[in-house]
Amino acid sequence: MTVSSATVRLSALTKALCLFVFLVAGASETCARMFDPELGRWTRRDPLGYIDGMNVYEYVRSAPLSAVDPHGFERELCTNGLCHIGGPLPTLPLRFFIEYAKCCEEECEKDTRAAGIVACCYGQVIPCICPENWPPYSSCFAGAYGACLRGHEQHNTLMYECDDQDQSRLKPGVTGTDLMCNEAEAYGSEAACISSIDCDANCTDTDECERWNCEYAKKFRYVEAKCRERLYQENCDQGGGRLVHSPRKIFDTCHEEARIEAVKWISLNPPPVGCDILNL
Repeated sequence: MTVSSATVRLSALTKALCLFVFLVAGASETCARMFDPELGRWTRRDPLGYIDGMNVYEYVRSAPLSAVDPHGFERELCTNGLCHIGGPLPTLPLRFFIEYAKCCEEECEKDTRAAGIVACCYGQVIPCICPENWPPYSSCFAGAYGACLRGHEQHNTLMYECDDQDQSRLKPGVTGTDLMCNEAEAYGSEAACISSIDCDANCTDTDECERWNCEYAKKFRYVEAKCRERLYQENCDQGGGRLVHSPRKIFDTCHEEARIEAVKWISLNPPPVGCDILNL
């Protein structure tokens, strides 16, 4: 069966109208058809026929981590990471989020020092954060910090693919130097994200101790991320697969550097009376 490109490709105006219809209609109704979030499938056939495969009710060929179909016509591949994180349409089935969380939890358990990590989940490389490995951050810091870590790990997904056993491995052609350079960029982005955390705005409904610990954690993690960016960049500049600093050395060196700077910060910004200092 042949479908002309004019039939397959919706105009920008049509797609804009579809999005408008969705926003007005709400729920899981798109321009073309309804999506059942419990079943994880469309309730009507694809109006374009077999353009997305032989199963005309299937949602994005059962790969919702790498594609979306916000209009009900055809899948659109995502080029910048997970489609469903902060992203639109339609609402994905609850069981998908449960499976996603399970994949991340299993990967985080393998490295209890990891604040974030990449994992394979049903053939898709996904970014994970590992809050179970974190210190007990103030609630007004944890959410914003988690977003920074997710951005870091999203950057790392570019380096990996999944094998037949659903385990992550380096993409063909990715070298050790590539990894070091990528980590330097990821930590640079993470540091910039951490520096933008607004504890005053985030902690309006908490006490002074929570707000102080937010500022303290922000200072500590920012210094740590900038240190890691610097040392991974030195590895990147070295090239040839030779390391100036081992990952373990980077971890320990930057943690100590952050601790020293945090002590200086505390001397200038003492905690409120009766406030316990978070152990980082």
